[in-house]
Amino acid sequence: MIESLITKFKVCLNRYELDELIKIFSQQDTYTVLLGVSVELKKELASTIRERIITLIFLEGDIADKKYREYLYVYGLFEGLDLEPEELLDGYTSLIDQYLQSNTFEIVEKFLLLEVRALAFILQGKTKMAIRGYLEEAIKIDLHQLMGTGVIEFLRGFFHFFPISIEEVLEAMRHNLEKNRYFLLDPTARRSIFCWALHFFWLNPRFFYSPQWSELYPFLKILFIEHFKRNELDEAMYLQFFITVTNASLFQTQEQWSVFNQEIIKTAEPFYKEYAKTLPLCKDKIRPMGKKIIGILKERAVANSPYKVELSLLKALMQDKQFTQAYDVKIYMMGYVEHGFDDLKIIKRYQELGIEVVNVVKPILSKSIYYHSHLEKALAIRDKILKDEVDILIFSNGCYDIHDFLMVSRCAPKQIFWSHGNFQYDLEGVDKRISHFERESSFSYEKFDVVMLEEFHKPEEEKNRTLAKEIRKRWSEDTVILGSIGRLIKMDNDEYMSTIARIMSENPNTIYLACGAGNEESLKQKIIKYDIPQERFFFEGFVNPHVYGYVIDVYLNTFPEPGGESVNEFLNKGENKYVVSLEN
Repeated sequence: MIESLITKFKVCLNRYELDELIKIFSQQDTYTVLLGVSVELKKELASTIRERIITLIFLEGDIADKKYREYLYVYGLFEGLDLEPEELLDGYTSLIDQYLQSNTFEIVEKFLLLEVRALAFILQGKTKMAIRGYLEEAIKIDLHQLMGTGVIEFLRGFFHFFPISIEEVLEAMRHNLEKNRYFLLDPTARRSIFCWALHFFWLNPRFFYSPQWSELYPFLKILFIEHFKRNELDEAMYLQFFITVTNASLFQTQEQWSVFNQEIIKTAEPFYKEYAKTLPLCKDKIRPMGKKIIGILKERAVANSPYKVELSLLKALMQDKQFTQAYDVKIYMMGYVEHGFDDLKIIKRYQELGIEVVNVVKPILSKSIYYHSHLEKALAIRDKILKDEVDILIFSNGCYDIHDFLMVSRCAPKQIFWSHGNFQYDLEGVDKRISHFERESSFSYEKFDVVMLEEFHKPEEEKNRTLAKEIRKRWSEDTVILGSIGRLIKMDNDEYMSTIARIMSENPNTIYLACGAGNEESLKQKIIKYDIPQERFFFEGFVNPHVYGYVIDVYLNTFPEPGGESVNEFLNKGENKYVVSLEN
């Protein structure tokens, strides 16, 4: 195949023929073949293609063509090749760098220049430089302006096609997050860096929950503090949100939460407090007569573990006549669309219980979905809570900027923090701490029990048991299936993985199912490190826990951070279900 391609490219005489030949590199079969080809043969093909592209495109000045992006797929051929330098291509990259600095180009023109520069780097075997240079410029451009240009669709396809590492992405981000460079950018460009990270890279299955995101933390912390010093409260709030999403989701210990609280939450506290001095005060006492209003702040309406616990509790309370005679409940949405949109079915569930769902941030979001003001949202929510004269306000999303701003600025006479995992949250305005489970903490928490709804433990039981039986057919009947369900980051530590290795070594009839999304590459390294047989360790990805609850025989609870509701769901699947946890 490769010899035939070399011949075809050598006799290629015009741009049309070249366009048609280049298309083959965007086919998965071609890339698979290239992975097994000798370096010498790849170099011969690469040199031939480079000569044809220079002759038929660069020397002709024929670069303003929509088909041009397809040429970047030769990345798969040129990656890792040591090629002779080409002065003409170096000249193009230098010239384009000068053009890009002028900021006089429309969006489509700018991306065309970025693609030309990337191709020039690729044709010299400088593939990492090509990707980094492209991303360094691309991530500063407003995502909204790219709608309809084809850029986002192309990049999604490109990143899905090639195993580009998260390190290349983070390197491009670090470049733009250098303090002196970052503050030369306008606010839209600064916000765009984070929008790209959240809506493009974070959602990539290979990058999702990767522990490498924490490498950005030192840069982000510096910028976070500097935004406050510059009195740029709104940007500081957004940055707190971004830091929380990309770092707090990786925490495995309460010590990590404690450090985060000190370095981020307590840093923001005095600035939120100072701004709050300009705001109207909430009422100072809970109303002595009549129905009291309980408000609940929610990041968004999604079917996660906190929602299941919360709905189970609220349904029980709203069926209690004594409670409903004494209290009204309102849920206030914070509208974190950057993290995902609300599930309307979940909102309907609350409303069916007689709970009002308050969303005052819709008008703000409609102005600019990903580039809206977090401060404006916080003020709108606060105004509504004060207007409703909420007596008791329950917070459960500690570390998010809007949540913390509302806590410090005090929106109700009684403010309660409900922990779903972070037991180190400490901020002025917390009157009481509660939780439905226990963790070691230096703060006093009042624990209460929640009887989970049956629908969260055994939904569609017969159907799920049938599906589980089909999955189990992948292994012999005498196989004991170990596993865990949840974020893979909870497994990603030496203590847990070395323990798994020992258990599997002593029990050769076992396999392990890692059910969840996240940092597979890091875990694969530990599998090798601890000699866990790769043929007995399976990454199942996102799974239906109510199916895999019947597949797994023994749930090996993660540590140091144990599983939460996923463990309870497993145990409620019936008899012969065992959970093994670390004894403290």
